[in-house]
Amino acid sequence: MIGSPQTMSSPAMTGFMDVCAAHPRFADEFLAEAGRDGIRQVVILASGLDTRPYRLRWPHGTTVYEIDQPQVLTLKSDVLRELSADLTANRRAVGVDLRQGWPAALRRVGFGAAEPTVWIAEQLLIRYLPPRRTDY
Repeated sequence: MIGSPQTMSSPAMTGFMDVCAAHPRFADEFLAEAGRDGIRQVVILASGLDTRPYRLRWPHGTTVYEIDQPQVLTLKSDVLRELSADLTANRRAVGVDLRQGWPAALRRVGFGAAEPTVWIAEQLLIRYLPPRRTDY
């Protein structure tokens, strides 16, 4: 049974939970290093409820582009507004289905294709797109 006490305490599940807990910290450090290297554009594909534009310390002039379904970005914006969360970067929410023309939508909100950019696709290939859409 999934989620049983025996399953939850198995070495495989414990290892999986450790990876899930450590991964955001690794990604946060990766983004901090990119900022120290002078990169001021960040794109988070399938951003979901990611709060990095609010919780990380970004260098002045950094813009974080969050791409996800419009309803997901609206929900996140509403919740964070209710919590009086303050942005720590310029945030551009790009409400578009990633199976559609997201590069054009990204450019429409100011993304500079010629500028150095750090990309995060943490959840994209695992949960967002069906397997046939991730094959090249």
